[in-house]
Amino acid sequence: MHQHLTFSLKIAALALLIGASWQASAATPDLTIDQLRQQREKIKQRPRRIWFNHDGCDAWYFNTNSLKGRAQATPEDLLNVRTTQLADKQVDALSYCTICSGFGNFTHRTKIGHTLADPKRVVIDEPNANIRNITGDLIAQGTDPLQVMVDFCKAKNIEIFWSMRMNDIHDSAWTPEKGYPLFPKLKEQHPEWLLGSYSNKTAYGEWSGVNYARPEIRDYCYRFFEEVCQNYNVDGVEMDFLRMLQYFPSVSNGGQASDKDREMMTELMRRIRTMTEREGLKRGRPFLIAVRAPDSAEYSRNLGLDIEQWMKEGLFDCFIGSDFSQLNQFSYQVDLAHKYGVKCYPGLSVMLNVKAGDRPRYGDASYRARAMNVFAQGGDGVYIFNEYDANRNYLCSIGSLASLLGQDKEFFVTWVWEKPCAYLAGGNRYQRIDLLTPADPIRLTAGKRVERGLYVGEDLRAAIAAGLTPALDLELQVAKLGTADNAQVDWNGKPLKGGDLKANQLHFKLTPDQVIQGLNRVGLTELQAMAPETSLDWTVNYSCAYKLAGTNQPPWRRLFNNGNWEEKIVDGALLFADRGTKATDTINLVYPWTPRTDVPCTVEVRVKVLQSTDPMAVVVRLANGEHVEFLTLAPDRIGLAKAGLSAAYNTTNAFHTYRIEAKGTDLKVYADEQLMLDGTGRFTASATDPANATPMTYGLEDWNHCSLLIGSNSGPGQGTALWGGIRFRITGQASWEDLLLKVSYPKALTK
Repeated sequence: MHQHLTFSLKIAALALLIGASWQASAATPDLTIDQLRQQREKIKQRPRRIWFNHDGCDAWYFNTNSLKGRAQATPEDLLNVRTTQLADKQVDALSYCTICSGFGNFTHRTKIGHTLADPKRVVIDEPNANIRNITGDLIAQGTDPLQVMVDFCKAKNIEIFWSMRMNDIHDSAWTPEKGYPLFPKLKEQHPEWLLGSYSNKTAYGEWSGVNYARPEIRDYCYRFFEEVCQNYNVDGVEMDFLRMLQYFPSVSNGGQASDKDREMMTELMRRIRTMTEREGLKRGRPFLIAVRAPDSAEYSRNLGLDIEQWMKEGLFDCFIGSDFSQLNQFSYQVDLAHKYGVKCYPGLSVMLNVKAGDRPRYGDASYRARAMNVFAQGGDGVYIFNEYDANRNYLCSIGSLASLLGQDKEFFVTWVWEKPCAYLAGGNRYQRIDLLTPADPIRLTAGKRVERGLYVGEDLRAAIAAGLTPALDLELQVAKLGTADNAQVDWNGKPLKGGDLKANQLHFKLTPDQVIQGLNRVGLTELQAMAPETSLDWTVNYSCAYKLAGTNQPPWRRLFNNGNWEEKIVDGALLFADRGTKATDTINLVYPWTPRTDVPCTVEVRVKVLQSTDPMAVVVRLANGEHVEFLTLAPDRIGLAKAGLSAAYNTTNAFHTYRIEAKGTDLKVYADEQLMLDGTGRFTASATDPANATPMTYGLEDWNHCSLLIGSNSGPGQGTALWGGIRFRITGQASWEDLLLKVSYPKALTK
């Protein structure tokens, strides 16, 4: 196969001159394959308290302020970003990722892929003259970022794994107008190797992912791993399937992986395992293989990743399950891995998918609680991902039960939740743990009990036996409850008394004998619906002058299920364009809410319709838990789809403000303060009837019942509109937003 990606001539020549310094040992000791495998099994058993995924990009986004006027960065400068600090932590293994936003881009020296050595082509959210890529600096000194990490880890007795993101798609930020500096050359030269294109996006995942059904992609992937094993003295390689979970067109287009898809990926795994054994024999020491994949064999299998089959065949050694989503309790992945002799290091990713500021999920006590849950469920160690501060205190204590003893902890029902349906149609059905966050609240109905499970790995009896006295504070975040007396809370089937309500937080003191080491069940009943407040303040006021950050800005979510869409800011307004023509093609922005049906709810949107081929192609959808309605904005008229009302109106000549007022079964629509649609008594369509649902890429079934949505609800129809603002006022429905158990110890005993 021709090598489509090469070094620049300068870097290639330099690599030849200094090649000996970065080659792994070429010795060929007299070692049999059986002896190699025995060595590998022994090394596999090595303790790994904390396995730290470095995430790379330290060289790519290097801040030159630290150079203090020096022109060139050194290996020490790179290490000081977030590696040197790990030496005095409980980190026993380091995964270093050199891939940069796309298949084929690397910050290590490669002749198969493309080495990112240009100091100027750096992508950051805000231009910063002090940020540049120092990969070229290091290469000029006879090394590179990966070699620097290998040398450091060998000196500090830390295992070093090269980590490859199997299908990173951050480069989907590419646009025809601006391009994208990190869009790989391989993708530029072979767009037919991608799962989609900018104008033909995938329904699930992102269009820029490479297609593993192509033999060329599988071969490139194999050669990337082979080259590293031949040229770097790493202890192992890590196949990071979690970033991101898209591999086959069958899945990206809304189906499931076929047996043929799975066999193609399994054959790649076999090929890489065989290669690591061959290269291990050459150097006289084995390579371990680690796999990051979803913590569900079923979910993974339908994505095309037959992880259980890989375990059965002994194709990898260490399993890291869960990432920004967790589908099962940690014991699931531990039991699955241990069944086949695979070591398991459950992943503790940064908590990104939770409403910011409501609870300290990112705090040290939160990490300690998650680690305690891992060890209580049999994990061999913990795996940290997307942590950029190597000075974090929790890295000194989460590596063992002994060091966690006596440490403060904060246990939540749910820490992370990226929707499983982001990558697989119907993927939420594999979610086997309870969900509760401020971005995913539970609507309360007076007299109806709701329940959530809270896993507590802390052995409080062991703490007491060690002379420690834990204080236990249970916090329920409940909006619009009124008073503490208006709630009945039960813990493991027994009512709790003496709750104290402060700022929407209902507090109870527990005793150690009340807490099960394992899953505790917590029930909440609102006793009586409170009288609604009368404030005229807007509950949410989104100006639409900026795109919501990243994929989501909880509790807002983007629900794009479309092969051809566009989202951008145009003259201070948010442009939504649904250009897809498939039955499932939609593009929506959705907000979960809990409005009361017996009091007024007001929604205002400022919109200019640019184009629409179907009345449902530009809509505002309201669902309040009982009823649902669509305000349709066609070029020449507006309507209420479920009520069967419409009125002539020019929606294209300017921005118009549409106000929707709803209460009970009544709904009215005003356009620029003029009453246009009177739906009194006609707001009756059932929000829970599947026939009234909207296609939701992420499988947010509950949000079909209770949410505000703007965008397109037409599959074949196409619509483009400029949204100048969205705001709404709701008199609040009581809702359960969070649950937290704080386990605190005397400060004198806390390390």
